[in-house]
Amino acid sequence: MAWKLAAVPVSTPLAFVGFPAKYSPVAYLPQASFLALARFAGFSFPGQFYAGRIGGLAFWLAVIVVCLHQTPVVRTGFWVVGLLPMSLHLAGSYSADGMTNALALLFTAVTFRLALDETASSIWLQVGGLATLALLLAATKAAYAPLIALFAIVPVQRLGSKRHWVVAAAAIVGAASVGILGWTLTMADVLSLPHAADTGRSWRTLLTHPLGFARALADTLAGHGYEYLRQTIGVLGWLDTPLPTWVFRVFAMGLVWAVVVRLDDEPRIDFRQRTVAVVVTGGIFVLIHAIEWIQWTPPDTPLIVGYQGRYFLPTLPALLLGLRVGWPIHIRRSVILALTVGAIVALSATDGTLVRRYHHPRLTWKLLPGQIEAIATR
Repeated sequence: MAWKLAAVPVSTPLAFVGFPAKYSPVAYLPQASFLALARFAGFSFPGQFYAGRIGGLAFWLAVIVVCLHQTPVVRTGFWVVGLLPMSLHLAGSYSADGMTNALALLFTAVTFRLALDETASSIWLQVGGLATLALLLAATKAAYAPLIALFAIVPVQRLGSKRHWVVAAAAIVGAASVGILGWTLTMADVLSLPHAADTGRSWRTLLTHPLGFARALADTLAGHGYEYLRQTIGVLGWLDTPLPTWVFRVFAMGLVWAVVVRLDDEPRIDFRQRTVAVVVTGGIFVLIHAIEWIQWTPPDTPLIVGYQGRYFLPTLPALLLGLRVGWPIHIRRSVILALTVGAIVALSATDGTLVRRYHHPRLTWKLLPGQIEAIATR
């Protein structure tokens, strides 16, 4: 099949196929750009396809480098989130989540710099960057637009006066509103909801019986909270490819490290800023569950259907800031080298898992307890 695809002439007319997820083109800019370059260069179809995937991954890694340069705090957290198997898996695919994660992390990093780096200049340039990122993020996935509330951690004195702070906040909110309304109005005629859910009933339940939703959310977290964490780190494919247990532990320890350790050159975070970060993260978490309740959960279903751990990635650095204990520590180069080697080994094991899952000639794959067993043989 691969050889047949490779033999398809580049001049073959394109065929456009509809897709049920009506995301804006912003979500696919990195992949589409590299794919277009490959097509212009005369690559075959497989070459174009993989160029788009490699381009998406390269864009993600570049974003992580920029975030590490921008943020004065939680640098270890950005590093770990950037290297999570699920983050890399999404970035190297044609999923809209790759761009969503990148824009959310960039917005978070620039906000941290504006709020906590007193040596940073070009304040209004940073505000303009935040407004642009808010516009793109809202146009990509509106559910993450509330992340702009993270701007509340920025002290008023950083903008010079309360009036200037309000102007900056209004510019960011206005940009996000344009992104949401612009794409929603553009796609108003074609947007549809899954047939499994009774949307009207879910809305009525949410508005008139909010405790019912709260109970369903609590039961969902009690039953699947640990699985959410596993999925956030990396249960790949169609949630049918769990990684070795030790890989989960390595990255879980990395996230814990980001919470309990503060590099000796990182500024302190006050209680109000941590509270804002936790409230914003928790609010988005509840909002996405409410959306899944409305769009995907059939009536009288006791648990909320549709949420996946990867939905938590865009807000993870903000949560790490909110939970920060921050014991100051000076990290030697040998420790950094050891952490890097550990991450490389864990990611190599991730690659091995994917190869065995999708390319091994004879594979019997047993999933985690409580999941469907899938056996793939050839």
